[in-house]
Amino acid sequence: MALSGNQLYPKGKQALLEKKIDVEDTSGPDQLKCALMSTSYTAGDGDEFFNSISGNQVGSSVALASTAVSVVGTSVTVDADNVTFSSVAGGSTIGKIVIYVAGATPGSDDYLLVYFDNDGSSISLATNGGDITVSFNASGIFAL
Repeated sequence: MALSGNQLYPKGKQALLEKKIDVEDTSGPDQLKCALMSTSYTAGDGDEFFNSISGNQVGSSVALASTAVSVVGTSVTVDADNVTFSSVAGGSTIGKIVIYVAGATPGSDDYLLVYFDNDGSSISLATNGGDITVSFNASGIFAL
């Protein structure tokens, strides 16, 4: 089944619950990264590893800085600084944004976590060689 809207990947949620991912580790093997994806990428609820979808990536991934996890009552929120993709080559169209774990072994620990597609309608941003900044909501990137 295809994913639609801004949401967590089901397999990413499972990896979080099974403690395969440490979202507080911003510099170690579980560093979180953000990637721009072309309009040709269709996210599926069975997608698990970034390596399996990286052929749809536009430009290079950017590490999330100042990743923070806060717990208030029963809510857990993950947040990070906004990210800038520098000089993204022209000729592509960005349709989605994903956040994933930059594991040491692609295909086995580079878990997909978050999928953004402008709430179900493709982002549709043409690249032109300039910078692209992704601004996260002030209330956080995602909550559990």
